[in-house]
Amino acid sequence: ARVTAMLERQQRMDAVRRESLARRELGGQLTQVSVVDLVQLLHGGRRTGVVELMHAAAPHGPEAGALWLHEGELVHATVGEKVSGRKALFRLLGWREGRFSFSAERRAPTPSLSGPTRVLLVEGLRQCEALARDVSLPRREAEIRLAVPMSEIPHAVHPVTQEVLLLLE
Repeated sequence: ARVTAMLERQQRMDAVRRESLARRELGGQLTQVSVVDLVQLLHGGRRTGVVELMHAAAPHGPEAGALWLHEGELVHATVGEKVSGRKALFRLLGWREGRFSFSAERRAPTPSLSGPTRVLLVEGLRQCEALARDVSLPRREAEIRLAVPMSEIPHAVHPVTQEVLLLLE
């Protein structure tokens, strides 16, 4: 079963590679080619450009993301307008549905990722697997609210706690 799955994956990647060479740009569905496979393909080809992703199955409507590569190395990632860097990359690696398109030669606005692409991918996959196994965490689409009135919370709190409180407001 593993060998069959690996052969099917390789066939899908070969089809994407052939299509890319024919059109110089590529696009497709994340159900056919995962974000990890796509990044590995572009990394192996030492491509420069941006992968734009659209996640239609997001809890609050469609969500957009992007990955910028320079000579095959990941240099920047965004999800929406507020999330960038490693946090954005790790979210994008978890997307299983949606579509993608690659535009060659587009440069990242501001690099937010550093380190070898393979290391970033391994760390992202590790975090995705840990998140999937941890049933104590709420789902991303879960609504979170304060259990006590805001007036009962002390004014002097840790900066991270303050940031969370502001987000909850």
